[in-house]
Amino acid sequence: MKNWLVVLALAASTLFSACDTYKDVVVVSYDEMALESIDVNGLHLNALVTINNPNNYDIQVQFEELGVSINQQFIGYAELKKPVKLNSNSTEQYPIAIKCALPSDGKVNLGQLTASALFGGGVVIDVKGNIVGKAKGISKKVPIEISQKLIL
Repeated sequence: MKNWLVVLALAASTLFSACDTYKDVVVVSYDEMALESIDVNGLHLNALVTINNPNNYDIQVQFEELGVSINQQFIGYAELKKPVKLNSNSTEQYPIAIKCALPSDGKVNLGQLTASALFGGGVVIDVKGNIVGKAKGISKKVPIEISQKLIL
């Protein structure tokens, strides 16, 4: 019995010493945000973001209740069109394609939004919610709030 405890203690210490410590991922800059289109299927945005991942492992990024508003009018919740993987030990620009379905209740006035974008000096897009990073079976939730004026 005593031998099993020694083996278990050695295995546990090896396991815990092999674990990497997590270092915070840093958004270096929001380099670009563009409104690709607004149509009956939803709002389509493209962003180019420079992110530093100082960890020794890749991180998969997901959205969790990430709300999108245009000119202070709530549109809906965003989803990633394509998965985003942050490469380990790097600072890179990542293209992020976002889709936000329009509410089915018809409360979003597409004509007004389009006119504001084309003739009113642009639109202000607000994104607020949480981003979740997952790596090695562990996830970390990070709050995010971005406001950007887009001029078409």
